[in-house]
Amino acid sequence: MTLLTFGQPWGFVKNSRDERNILGSFRESLVLFGFAGRCRGFREHVLKHPPLARFFLPRGSDDTGAGYLIGQAQKHVDERQRRIDEEGFSMEKPDYMQ
Repeated sequence: MTLLTFGQPWGFVKNSRDERNILGSFRESLVLFGFAGRCRGFREHVLKHPPLARFFLPRGSDDTGAGYLIGQAQKHVDERQRRIDEEGFSMEKPDYMQ
């Protein structure tokens, strides 16, 4: 997925294992996603309320799981934007971000 989006693999699945528990955290989140998909009140009143949502949703500061993926994606997008602004950065092989 990161190869398509960012033009390089991030190594989450290497050595035939889930290096940062990305896949495992997605599997564990299925119950919450299913419940949130069916319960409009939960989505609108709990997940949109930051003090409550932090108990249910991953954070970009997490060291593993979906939170780690969110943090890494934001880091790469910010770095790319910085390079475009400061250096006129362009990739030889465009990816989906361009």
